[in-house]
Parts: sequence; structure tokens; C-alpha cells
Amino acid sequence: MSNSLSFVGRLGSDPELKEVGSTTVLEFSIANNVGYGDKKSTNWLRAAIWGKQGESLQKFLEKGKEVFVTGELVIRSYEKDGVQKFSNDLKVSALDFVSGSGSDGGGSSNTAAPATEETSEDLPF
Repeated sequence: MSNSLSFVGRLGSDPELKEVGSTTVLEFSIANNVGYGDKKSTNWLRAAIWGKQGESLQKFLEKGKEVFVTGELVIRSYEKDGVQKFSNDLKVSALDFVSGSGSDGGGSSNTAAPATEETSEDLPF
């Protein structure tokens, strides 16, 4: 992987499983909120999980589900109506479910990272 991106976000759409040649790809969008208060904004990425991993995850993913994803960021350029546009795409290599998310309001899904309480004395800097 030439670059790596990891973040927590929510699925903005139900995933769609597609056939590409002799393999499958699971495609969906992910929303990631940044900032706070009046400066809050949302970043959107198109995500793809290739092969058997995407096939097996399809039944667990749905719009609104909170996930922790890691993958390679790919910036695509294309032309639409004579205007050059760009798309931020994520080739997902790992996906974890964040506890207490989704339309069911809870559950026993995996936590992306263990929560720890740290004080300023615990930090090495």
C-alpha cells in the first residue's frame, strides 16, 4: 500500500455488490465529520472492498452503520459536462464495526480501538 488512511465514519448508503470481470466489489459511501460547532463539516469518500471480504461483509453493512476503516486513498479525476472533477476513493483493506452504532441502536459489535482514560501525566510528551 503506497499510502494509508484510517478513520471512523458512517455509511452514507447501503452497500452495493457488483461484478467486475471475474471478481466482485462491494461499493458504498462513508461520511466522516470533522471540526466542531459552527466549523463542523463532513468529508465523503467512496469506498470499495474487493473479493470475498466484500461478499462476506455485505450482509452486515447498512446505511448509518458506524465503522472504522483502513485503506489506500485513491484520488480519481474525471470529466463531467466539460468540467474536470475529482473523487476521493478508499480501497478498503480492513473494516471494524464500532460498538453501539447503526439503526439497531446498540449491539455487541467490535470496538475499533479500546478506550482508555489518560491523564496528562500518562502522556510521553
